[in-house]
Amino acid sequence: MRRSVVCTLLLMLAAPPARALPPGWYTPPENAPYFAEEMRVRSHETHSLGGTLTIPSRAVLADGRRLRYPAIVLVTGAGKQNRDHTAAADLDSAVLGGPVYRPYYELADTLSRRGIAVLRLDDRGVGASTGSQDSATTFDRSYDIRTAIEVLRRRPDIDPKRIGILGLSEGALIASMIAAADSGVHGIVLMASPSGTGRETVRWQRQHGLAGDSALAVGQADTSLAGQMSEWDRRAETDPWLRFFASYNPLSTARRVTAPVLILQGDADDVVPPEGAQRLAQAIRDGGNRDVTVRILPGLTHTMLRARDFAHGAPDASSYRLPVEVKGDVAQWVTSRFGGPTISQTPPPQKRPFRRRHHRRR
Repeated sequence: MRRSVVCTLLLMLAAPPARALPPGWYTPPENAPYFAEEMRVRSHETHSLGGTLTIPSRAVLADGRRLRYPAIVLVTGAGKQNRDHTAAADLDSAVLGGPVYRPYYELADTLSRRGIAVLRLDDRGVGASTGSQDSATTFDRSYDIRTAIEVLRRRPDIDPKRIGILGLSEGALIASMIAAADSGVHGIVLMASPSGTGRETVRWQRQHGLAGDSALAVGQADTSLAGQMSEWDRRAETDPWLRFFASYNPLSTARRVTAPVLILQGDADDVVPPEGAQRLAQAIRDGGNRDVTVRILPGLTHTMLRARDFAHGAPDASSYRLPVEVKGDVAQWVTSRFGGPTISQTPPPQKRPFRRRHHRRR
């Protein structure tokens, strides 16, 4: 079946549409020092994406000039997620009050409290977004985010020269893709990013899983791995997403990234090789970019959660919250590279007052 967890990156099986989330699900916490507004980003194709923009203030100065904020666009990983990076298959649990993973809600809250505007979007065909992600490749998805960046650049309350991207897993691939092609991207945060081709990543996943299978006799692991990869290769021939993912090399793209980069990687990741973070950083440096920061976070999984919380028994709601070190590293790096609000240089043009015309009677 397409995009299963065992053969790709944080991938989910197709699920039936989730029930509507409670009203106010995406609004900021009570007494938050920032605002939220619903946004719609219309793609160059036929679909559009719904999302939430959190912004510290809507202040207009006495002379008509505005505060302008740096901004970060959050990009979800592979599979089908809503704007909070909650898997579509898990949204029913959210409706019923169960524990739910909402890392992008937490990051938006963390950054907007520090003067950064944050845009997060539902994936194609999820939540308020139209279209379908079933046949969209990673490259196809990158155009959704490119369009979102252009929308932000046209807003009077966003500084068009200080817009960055944060992505997790496949979202990190997309962040690098865009930054390599758009020199106007101010900085990127890559969380649990693959560093090899999709086929290399899947092979590593399978080897990692087979190494822990004590039921396999000596020599059986190699035979099992060869059979699994042969099956995966056959599916990649007919699936557009897998075909692109199989051969796409993140290191080639990384060498063309000139914007500052923060790489966050958990050392308990069993979806991408943790040592790949340093390979990715070196590729960026090989391209001449020296502003690369790497943080290896002990005990964290591919989803940036604590592995120990999921080792035994049923995890509680707190287990699905981003650890403080993840939010702290992101907040410290983003604020140091992006700064805070500035004041627009010129006020918006004033509208001419309406004057009623008087016509002489003849």
